[in-house]
Amino acid sequence: METSGSADERVMEYTYDKVGNLKSYNDGVISVQYGYDDLYQKISDTVDYDIFSLSNTYTYKTSAGLKIRAALHTQQYQRGIRICDKVMKEINLKHYTQRPKWNYSISPSKNAN
Repeated sequence: METSGSADERVMEYTYDKVGNLKSYNDGVISVQYGYDDLYQKISDTVDYDIFSLSNTYTYKTSAGLKIRAALHTQQYQRGIRICDKVMKEINLKHYTQRPKWNYSISPSKNAN
């Protein structure tokens, strides 16, 4: 496990498998778990945003490349919770040009050292 930060900063935790694949990430606000197959190809990830989580599964075809299936968790969450602007700015989202509300990638916090 690797951590970064000081007493005045958010602590970031990373874990890796034996070949160096990222297994988990946690910055105290968002946590991510990654799963890999026997060939060390990513086959799943689950991002926990505290008030909801999102899971993706990945399958590989030798002739067609990567096939992705995403599924929203159907767990019931409390309504009306607002994320303050400061916390939203700390989430490192990259929105894509096509349907940016739904197409984005998330990376470790911008404050990561």
